[in-house]
Amino acid sequence: MKTFFKACLLALLLCLFALPVNAKSAYALSTNASDVRSIANSYLLDFVNYGYDNKVTVDRRAGTYGERLAAGVIQNNLQNLEETMPSGDRFNRLTPKQNSSTKNGVQTFEFVNDKTGKKESSQNIIYTLKGAKSDKKVVLTTVYDNYFEGYLSQKDQIVTPGEEYSEGINASAASVACLLTLAKVLPVNLLDFDVEFVFLGAGYSGNSGAKYYSQTLSKSERDNIIVSIDISNIALGEDIYYYSGNFGGNNFYQNFALTKYSPSISGSSQIADTMLGYTNAGYSGTTSVLEGNGYNILHIFAGAYNSGVVSGLREFTGIENITNTKNDSLDYITANHGAVVSKNMEKAINSLCSILASENLVAELSKSAATAAYNFFSGKYVAIIMIVTVLLLLIVSTIYQYFLNKGAYKFILDNGIINISLKIDDESSDNKIDK
Repeated sequence: MKTFFKACLLALLLCLFALPVNAKSAYALSTNASDVRSIANSYLLDFVNYGYDNKVTVDRRAGTYGERLAAGVIQNNLQNLEETMPSGDRFNRLTPKQNSSTKNGVQTFEFVNDKTGKKESSQNIIYTLKGAKSDKKVVLTTVYDNYFEGYLSQKDQIVTPGEEYSEGINASAASVACLLTLAKVLPVNLLDFDVEFVFLGAGYSGNSGAKYYSQTLSKSERDNIIVSIDISNIALGEDIYYYSGNFGGNNFYQNFALTKYSPSISGSSQIADTMLGYTNAGYSGTTSVLEGNGYNILHIFAGAYNSGVVSGLREFTGIENITNTKNDSLDYITANHGAVVSKNMEKAINSLCSILASENLVAELSKSAATAAYNFFSGKYVAIIMIVTVLLLLIVSTIYQYFLNKGAYKFILDNGIINISLKIDDESSDNKIDK
């Protein structure tokens, strides 16, 4: 029995050593993490002011002059990053996309405006951050136009004094600032895959930019996309959420949910850099288009969805929504909700950096559902199962030994074995063997 106990204890020690130590994260911003918020705020102000020092009140409806002006601001910021990054033939470079549909990072397309019925023109802005080891790609998307009912009654695109106007902070300036900040602070020397930044035009007109972008991808590009991550409505909300597609119905969801791949994706905690899991219809228009075309999708957004199923947008509990109204402005939001925009942008940026810079991201998120299910019962889970099994064996063996000893003692008492042994001890040593 002593041998059995020793074996169990040895097995327990082996199980403890078998518990995996978290792999050293490759997460390391190329700038101080404390600067992330200030960088995002700077991009946000630059975008809503169209690159000018003073506020410029121009609406950026799909297909308008304001939307083209906003696209130019995005492109200028990306060009500035391209010029300041290290040189190289392929790796660690932010470069404008070039193909038959995209020239110098600008992908122009025509669409029918679903608000006016007119045929108009818009543009997607696409830049790629080259990784070091793989042709695999993560696509980061956001729309950059906005929509406000008051615009339809205005004849001019330039908003005159007295006319209602929306800066579109939640829809979608803050999301644009997040992507621009990611392009600046991602640890380019550590990524082993490409990151494609896609700023989509005409998002508020039938997701026209997302549809055109998806249609122009070649088969090889489609095959190499690991996941498309969309950021939208990030500025207003009590928490940051992630939604990974059809709940339980596709391989990517199962992989992402089982591995909870990044420390920033805990699915339960609400600490600063955590996003909560959302299992209802958490689509943005962009993710619905891309998932419909067969991509793995991840949608990052803000809101107040912890009290069960919520129909439609809910920014804060018990408060009327601001998105797509004249109050979707930085001044109004700051006056009524403090620094929520800055905080939410920082949470989203840090969490996405942590995901993208995690080791083995390509391998983990490319696995099949069967492999993911296997992994659930491997690694740390196998070690945990072994520990529990050994502990149960120790408990059972202890209980068994207790009752075995108790029964043996009763047998000894009932048969006078103790008296016999004492009698033997009292006799001379010469007669002990005979007796």
